[in-house]
Amino acid sequence: MVLSGQSGQPAALLPSGYQIVLSEFTVTPRYANRVGEGPMHWAVRIPLRLMLSIIVLLVTLILEIFLSMFTYMYLALVHLTFFGELVRYARHALNGMVDLMESLAPGLSTQAHATLVGELGPKSFLLLFIGLFASGLIRVIVWGWRKAMVRVPSTGKASPKPS
Repeated sequence: MVLSGQSGQPAALLPSGYQIVLSEFTVTPRYANRVGEGPMHWAVRIPLRLMLSIIVLLVTLILEIFLSMFTYMYLALVHLTFFGELVRYARHALNGMVDLMESLAPGLSTQAHATLVGELGPKSFLLLFIGLFASGLIRVIVWGWRKAMVRVPSTGKASPKPS
């Protein structure tokens, strides 16, 4: 950044964020005299971003769990025939996985059958798929919201994200 000295001549070539005070011959940060402005120190910014990322991740995870459980209960209580069809499709998917396991590893087929069909029933498998769908939907909504929040200047190009 070129700053002008006396009579409009360039005084110095400085990195962005600094200015020269010619009367005192010192180099100070540009925002040193303003409270609350200027770049945040990296030792504060990095842990703060990490904590905010973890908080956003946990809130998103809790939101996904609540949405998938609400959807599962809504389908089971209100749309019983459609829920029955979805459970039937989940049973077919589980049987297909067991058949695939029998063809790939015949020795493990009894354990796979006991695990996949016995413990992970079709309703649990359906809840898993509903959770995956809810997770994808929430992530697409958050992605679209973040893309919409990027300011577009009059030139038509998106501005870079602030750090």
